[in-house]
Amino acid sequence: MKGFFFERPLEYHLETDGEEWEQGGRLQGTLRVKNIDKDPIGSERFQIVLAYGVYKKIKDKDTDAWTEVETQILAENIKLSPQEEQSYNWEFDLPTDCQITDKGGSLFLRYGSGNSASQGKIDVRVNLLPILQSFLQTFETQFRFKKNYEKSKNEYTEIKLVPPDSQDFPSLDHVLCLMRIHEDKMEIRYLFKMKSLGRGDSENMKVMRKKKEYQQEFTAEQYTTGGFPNREFFRQAIQEAVDQAKPRVIF
Repeated sequence: MKGFFFERPLEYHLETDGEEWEQGGRLQGTLRVKNIDKDPIGSERFQIVLAYGVYKKIKDKDTDAWTEVETQILAENIKLSPQEEQSYNWEFDLPTDCQITDKGGSLFLRYGSGNSASQGKIDVRVNLLPILQSFLQTFETQFRFKKNYEKSKNEYTEIKLVPPDSQDFPSLDHVLCLMRIHEDKMEIRYLFKMKSLGRGDSENMKVMRKKKEYQQEFTAEQYTTGGFPNREFFRQAIQEAVDQAKPRVIF
């Protein structure tokens, strides 16, 4: 992935080692800076910033469009001769619970010598952590839930799952599954949206909706085996969770 930014008389060329990344991965590359002027030029610093940006706010140039994750100062008190070019290596270790890329926003690399309004920027596509992808795949294949969407929400990734059309979940509309790996612990929060018949203000029968929450937390020794996803453990954990959404008595 490449980016280009011109801040006269400086040209910035950003190169990364890939096109997509996963939570917990390493993002690295090179920033080349060239003075295309006929005179020397000085700069206070060259830096690269890993930041989360909200698309709409970036477009509207809102002051709160950005949340900085990490900043690296590549060089300070620089002086470039005419046509001189300098190259700087950089790298970021993405947190295992960093924001994924969705319709609302993404992680970005911002680079240059100024503030967010006067820097080059390029979005970094980040996908769900592989171990969480395996957990989600178990939900879909073994329990036949269908994924509706996934998005970043409050330091978690939220996935909306719709149950299969069967008698197992007659009152379940959908489940919001919020998941992350934080400090090697897998945290799963379920928010079940239930529906049932009840009486309204007019004593007529109507569909009533309610929420039911359930939480799980697992260690790396539980959710992996031999360095690989423990799919049997996933199946048992998901079974325990979805049992909360099943009717206690069937007539």
